[in-house]
Amino acid sequence: MSISFKKKQKSRGNESVAVYTFYCAQLSGEQTKHKLNEDTSKQRAHMTMERFNCDGWMHITLDDENLETAVIRMTHYQCHHPYLDISILPEIAQEIERLKDLSAAKVCI
Repeated sequence: MSISFKKKQKSRGNESVAVYTFYCAQLSGEQTKHKLNEDTSKQRAHMTMERFNCDGWMHITLDDENLETAVIRMTHYQCHHPYLDISILPEIAQEIERLKDLSAAKVCI
């Protein structure tokens, strides 16, 4: 299993302790910068989710020498719309990849 954290910071006082920082998926300013394809004929619109100044974050402190205990600190100052997964299914991504070089008139789904 892979977990995406924003940053990992080692403790200054104890090398076995690390703090993992996660941010709210809808936190304003944390969105991924999309890179445009240099070929303008291949540039497409993409979906984006609404962002909020919720200051939502979570710190999880773990000690490699004591994995039975975790310290969790969390902040979230603004209620907002629940996270909505806007990713596409792998099967759809494969179909798009297969059809990407066809003109719109030739694509029949």
